[in-house]
Amino acid sequence: MRLAHPLTRVELWTMDEHRLGLKPVIRKVWAKRGHRPVVKVHHRYEWVYVYCFVRPTTGETCWLLMPEVSSWRSR
Repeated sequence: MRLAHPLTRVELWTMDEHRLGLKPVIRKVWAKRGHRPVVKVHHRYEWVYVYCFVRPTTGETCWLLMPEVSSWRSR
């Protein structure tokens, strides 16, 4: 690469990704003693995807927060 592009400056960066999320909170409900209550629950999750890029030589960092990630493949 260096021979093909002798004037091009190259920087080394590293990258990591992580998914953070919230799940529904379990709550208490009133019910008669000895009876298990029946409660309708709407299961939902909220995620955020975190991408971090670090330049090891200087410690410079860049963050990217994405609400969703999808992979698209051409057919």
